[in-house]
Amino acid sequence: MPKQQDFRFRYQPEDGTEDAYLVEYLKTVPLGERREMILEALRAFWLPIALKEAQINSQFLKTVGLRELRNLGYQLDLLREELSLNAPSLIIVQKGNEGQSRFDEFYGDKKSERALPEEGLSGGQRGQMLQNFVKKKQ
Repeated sequence: MPKQQDFRFRYQPEDGTEDAYLVEYLKTVPLGERREMILEALRAFWLPIALKEAQINSQFLKTVGLRELRNLGYQLDLLREELSLNAPSLIIVQKGNEGQSRFDEFYGDKKSERALPEEGLSGGQRGQMLQNFVKKKQ
């Protein structure tokens, strides 16, 4: 069994702040789903940078970077739709005539590419897959 890393984060926002509303919302979501929501946000913002700092294989880094850009684009679209925002789009998520983003025109259909091979794996399995990928490419 792969060794697990321990990471704890505790946060107690002041009542009435935006962060307090965020924490209250997160507490309404079942624990497993909440954990995945938090990890999904962290991955989209910081995973490509963490992999770059670790000098991970550049092709794998690009693959992860593109996936996380796509995930950020989905979140932007969700915010625009849920809040009825008439906000300008970034080029990677701007809708084209067929309802497909320009990002997807360049990098493929988001529905088929969203399910990547590592989905459904435990953290240890995902880490082992990453190590194996890096070893093959070196």
